[in-house]
This record gives sequence, C-alpha cells and structure tokens, in this order.
Amino acid sequence: MNVPQESDAASLLQGLASHAGGHLLAVEAGLGQLDSLLHEAVARLNDNFLALHRALSLQAQEGSDHAACVADIQRYLDGAITALQFQDMASQLIGGIDARVAGVHALLTQTAKQDARGDTQSALAGYIARDSNALAQRLQQPVHQHHMESGAIELF
Repeated sequence: MNVPQESDAASLLQGLASHAGGHLLAVEAGLGQLDSLLHEAVARLNDNFLALHRALSLQAQEGSDHAACVADIQRYLDGAITALQFQDMASQLIGGIDARVAGVHALLTQTAKQDARGDTQSALAGYIARDSNALAQRLQQPVHQHHMESGAIELF
C-alpha cells in the first residue's frame, strides 16, 4: 500500500473539493432557479384567481356585459392553467438537483473506497476527474427557463 506524501494528499483533496464544489454550485443555481419559478408561479396563480373572483362578482351584478365577463373569465383561467404547467418544470429541476447530489455522494463514496484499497494518488485523481466529468455530462441542466412567459413553456 502506498503511503501518500502530505503534498500529494493535499493536492488530491483540493481536486476533490474543486470537483464536488462545482457540482454543489450547480445545485445551488438549480435551487435558486426553482425558487424563482415557484415564486412567480404562485404570484401568477394568486393574481389570476383574484381576477377570476372579481370577474365572477361582476357577472353576478345586474347590467354587466355577459360576453365581456365570459372573455375575462376565460383569460384568467388560461393564465392560471399556464402557471400550473410550471409544476412540471419545477419537478424536473428537483429531479436534476436530487440526481446531482446523489452523484456527488457516489463520487465521494467511490473515492473513499478506492483510497481504502490503496490506489495511488494519481489514480484517485483520475477517478475523481473522470467520474465528475461523467456526472456533469449526464446532468446537463434539464430546464433552461428562468421566468414564466406565456407561450414559452418548454414542455419536456
């Protein structure tokens, strides 16, 4: 079994931290994107349901223009439905984040197992780089949208 020199071990740990850190930054960015989309979706749902309530209240009043009220109701319902479609996008983001965290966990676990077997520092560094790059390729960002735009939903 090789006894690693201190500088080799430090270099390996720095490389491991760099690879894991890159993936964790992607997780952080995904969570930020998810938070933004969810806030916007909830705000739009709230706005559309409040507007729908107002339109229905107007419809109940005497003398209101029935055709205009129905058109307003349809528009508000369409807006609410569009906002609800972003749940699929949020689910995909969550799935990608979960997979990335699991991948980093697997990377760290595999590195620990290989180190326990006595692999050389350069072999460990190679495994880390290879597995990290494979994880990055496998988990390309699944959702590219950052804001809700009607008609711009990327359905998957």
